[in-house]
Amino acid sequence: MEKIITQDILFIGTCIFIGAIAVFFIHWLLNRSPLSRWFVASEDIVASFISVPAFLFGLTVSTFTANIIENHNIAKTSLLNEVSSVRTLLRISKTLPAEDQAKLTTAIDDYVNSIIKIEWPLMTEGKINDFNNSMPLDNLSTVSESISSKNYGNHATGPRIESAIQSLHRERLERLFLANEVGSFAKSPSIFTLSLLMLLTIGLLQLRKPQAMKVALVMGVLCIGSSMVFIFLNISPYRGPISVQPLILGKAITY
Repeated sequence: MEKIITQDILFIGTCIFIGAIAVFFIHWLLNRSPLSRWFVASEDIVASFISVPAFLFGLTVSTFTANIIENHNIAKTSLLNEVSSVRTLLRISKTLPAEDQAKLTTAIDDYVNSIIKIEWPLMTEGKINDFNNSMPLDNLSTVSESISSKNYGNHATGPRIESAIQSLHRERLERLFLANEVGSFAKSPSIFTLSLLMLLTIGLLQLRKPQAMKVALVMGVLCIGSSMVFIFLNISPYRGPISVQPLILGKAITY
């Protein structure tokens, strides 16, 4: 957790540093550089041009935001399906003989604990590739298959167990996929180009008022920076202030 907070602070600090450099660079470019006269002569085109980078930047940010919301919804649904499958297996275990009930509940506890204590922290840190151990789920599958092959007078027990196990495999794969395949700024470098173009056009709008230009550029950097920080903090459904947590999965085995 401390490492995650450090990464967030580092990213925010980097955004502030880059934003400050961008403000000073654009202010220098438009007022003191050899190209400043050319910008002054071309200021009439700015009013019509500013809407282009603003629209494209907004489109890029909204695409990231829509992807974040979609991934969070998928992650929530996947977790609820996983909890439902665990609860189904627990309900079935209560109808089994004592020996099989003990085997099944132990396998379920091991699987859930491996998710909460091992898999989820690695998913939060973005290091799920370091964990390739599916043994708890494989063991649960083996125990469940052994039980479903027996006939306890209820022909529906076997299919229900098989359906629950298939659901656990599917939802685990969904969860690991989301933890690995989240979007990133590196996959869309255009957001940085559009940010720079937006700041440049903001500066051009205040070309004849250097002091007002500084204020406008700072406000522009704050708006752009806050958008990027929001995306960075929530880009994975398993980290950030609105992250999906496995608390409900832990409660499923205590009821």
